[in-house]
Amino acid sequence: MAVTVLVLLFVCLLGSCADPYSPCDFETADLCQYTQDTTDDFDWTRNSGETPTPYNGPTVDHTTGTGLGHYMYVETSTSQPIGDTARLISPSYRVYPDGQCLLFWAHMNGNRISTLRVSVKAGGTTTEIWSRSGNQGNQWFSVAVSILATGSYQVIFEGAKGLTFADIAIDDVSILQGACPDVDDCVPRGGRGPCEQLCANTVGSFACSCIYGFILHQDGLTCNEANTSLSWFDFYDEKVLSGHNTERIAGIGEEECARRCLVGTSTVPSGLCLSFDYDHQGGGACVLSTANKDTPGAVLSDSDPSSRFDHYHRRALYSPCDFETDLCQYTQDTTDDFNWTRDSGGTPTGTTGPTVDHTIGSSSGHYMYIETSLPTQNGHTARLISSSYRVYPDGQCLLFWAHMYGGQIIKGTVGTLKVFVKAGGTTTEIWSRSGNQGNQWFSVAVSIPVTGSYQVIFEGAKGANAHGDIAIDDVSILQGACPDVDECVPREGRGPCEQLCANTVGSFSCSCNNGYTLQQDGLICNDTNSCSPNPCVTKAHCTDVPAPGTGAMCTCQTGYVGDGRKDGSGCTSTGVQYCPTLTAPENGAASGGNSYQDVVQFTCNHGYQLIGDSSRTCQADGTWTGTHPTCTTIAIRYYPNIGSDRRRVFNRDSAYVDQ
Repeated sequence: MAVTVLVLLFVCLLGSCADPYSPCDFETADLCQYTQDTTDDFDWTRNSGETPTPYNGPTVDHTTGTGLGHYMYVETSTSQPIGDTARLISPSYRVYPDGQCLLFWAHMNGNRISTLRVSVKAGGTTTEIWSRSGNQGNQWFSVAVSILATGSYQVIFEGAKGLTFADIAIDDVSILQGACPDVDDCVPRGGRGPCEQLCANTVGSFACSCIYGFILHQDGLTCNEANTSLSWFDFYDEKVLSGHNTERIAGIGEEECARRCLVGTSTVPSGLCLSFDYDHQGGGACVLSTANKDTPGAVLSDSDPSSRFDHYHRRALYSPCDFETDLCQYTQDTTDDFNWTRDSGGTPTGTTGPTVDHTIGSSSGHYMYIETSLPTQNGHTARLISSSYRVYPDGQCLLFWAHMYGGQIIKGTVGTLKVFVKAGGTTTEIWSRSGNQGNQWFSVAVSIPVTGSYQVIFEGAKGANAHGDIAIDDVSILQGACPDVDECVPREGRGPCEQLCANTVGSFSCSCNNGYTLQQDGLICNDTNSCSPNPCVTKAHCTDVPAPGTGAMCTCQTGYVGDGRKDGSGCTSTGVQYCPTLTAPENGAASGGNSYQDVVQFTCNHGYQLIGDSSRTCQADGTWTGTHPTCTTIAIRYYPNIGSDRRRVFNRDSAYVDQ
């Protein structure tokens, strides 16, 4: 024992040694002699209560469990680049003869959170002894890890910034003597620990699993609905629905039985099967039923013998969302630019958006829309996200109604309604439409090509200015292939088209009546301008024939004959024309000929000014353009004669005359 004490004393003489028996709860500002690393990218922060970024990091400390207690954390909402690190370094600790254990509590909450690492620095060498990455849930969890050192050492906590705002925190750091205790990570959150559903404690760690109908996600913590037909049914162990056996199918398993109940058979068509019993005797048999435990007169009984039957009750199909009472578990995306709005009647901006909903067709019915007046800017987007849906074995179809009306909804990257599907961490666009679709609700049916649970995302983008509201209503998830929706039904068969509409599978196409041309938006028809390009010769005037007529009329100028067309006889002169000879105005002069297109110029003598046309042109019909001019005297001005009472007159010959 004396030798051990001397060794420990000698180690402490080599450097300062902290008291290993005092846990560090960060309640005092000295940080328990922990220091910030000066060679990293940013610092840890001592904090109490909630971190500055909502929904990330802890709201209470671990020591006191209140908003008054303190902890250390890395703030990830700053401008630090992804991957930057902050390191917190302990004072120097001495070793125990029978080993030592680092015990601390950590908090890692937020999507796409990065990594917390613990390293030990001893004898000039730094070694990582523990790390964890990813979202561990909104909870404090404990960590116990052995420190393998033979001399004095320091503990280093390193937090790295992730892709999003996701703060990492630590509290109650202790150095224990001897081997590490087995920490039960599953204790918090009602025994779930960091797991979403089921948690099993292991020595030094834990393992997550999922309840029936779910599978463990690759993060090892969260559970996704299993891609099985059975996930559409509630399981009743050792139960049977007696007296409602519609169709018995032998030799198939429970999964295939569930699939046939969902997609239908010749005896029990799709939509009529509400439950099934599975008979485990004789190689297995499926018993489909058009009744369920809620059918009047039906009784769910115990299986006899108990191991023979199990009952499967089909869950209700997804109900259409009409937005009449709430958002049907749709949520606003917190990472977009603005929000969708639930509304009834007309939108605040005139000449855009619906005036009635689609469900009941009145101003009292509700729908969701994006408001495109200020302060929303051009190109800003709003996203509405559904809850998670299960897949059908024979596919699924998204059916909804949309309204896109307003003069300023333009074609392109703005003024657009898009639909995305998010499945397995990947978001895929499945439908979009841009531009003015007319003052009407139109239906959209689009297949959802997924193999596992998924979410639907509606994204509306603002148009060029305030007249570009976009709305949706009556959103449904249908089983199987999409029906062919006839988009041309509204507006007396014109649908979104101004004139003619032709339905196609999954879409439509617009065309125009005679005399009209389809515009770039593919919807609007304008009168065809048959004078562009000009079919007439130079000596002819072009006149467009108004729609519904077609073509253009060419008229030759006076003095010419013909049809005036470039592809016809053109315009031929009827001969040289002469105009009457023009005389010079009094006190003036005229110059020029009198043949067709000759121009006569007029001038006035000195002291006179020209009133009227200064030139006239001889026309093909023998008349002159304009009117004959005159020359009038320039007004006489009087000037005072300095030194006398006489005046001087400035006459038309520019001479002074005394008066």
